[in-house]
Amino acid sequence: MSDEQINYMVLRKIQQGEKSSPLLSKIDDHFFEDASSYCSLLRKRLNTEKKPSRNLILSEQTQNVEKIIRNIYELREKKIMLAAMSKARGGSPPEKQFLPGEKQLFNSIYSLLIDTRNTLFDYNETKNPTSEKVPLKNQNNSEITNKVEPQINKDNHTVIRILENIPTFIGTDTKQYDLKKNDIVSIPDTLASMLIKKHVAEIVSMNP
Repeated sequence: MSDEQINYMVLRKIQQGEKSSPLLSKIDDHFFEDASSYCSLLRKRLNTEKKPSRNLILSEQTQNVEKIIRNIYELREKKIMLAAMSKARGGSPPEKQFLPGEKQLFNSIYSLLIDTRNTLFDYNETKNPTSEKVPLKNQNNSEITNKVEPQINKDNHTVIRILENIPTFIGTDTKQYDLKKNDIVSIPDTLASMLIKKHVAEIVSMNP
């Protein structure tokens, strides 16, 4: 695509095409290089224009063209990121409309997502449960029963009571926690200390 083929109407058509479809539009491999050259040409004309009225028109035109080109890039960038996320989750997004530089961006995002997943999560089927919930007797000696049998004899663990619902999160031990109000759990000391400092948990005394 040459500079003469790029103009405001062509850019608007490409922009509308990107907005109206969840997939990448087909554009020339050198579109962004040619669009940059077109902007440079407009700026050159602006700098040499002597008539104030014409200079104002050229200034607005240049700004609008730059905004459209930036928007086209950002629309495509978002689609590339979503495509990489889809592939990381097992999908098969179409890749044929990527520009060479966009393909490199897609591969980089996909690799980062996979590497991060492998670092943060252990998908071993023999992995221990997220947390160990234990039964406890309250002040009236009536037993509070939770879903999981007690496992409180581990080193460096603290038994706590959850004081309010906590959104699902990944702990410092890379385990996923889904804690609800009144849950009694045995979790690593550092994590227990953090929740207690945030006033969403309290230490449970195991004395009868």
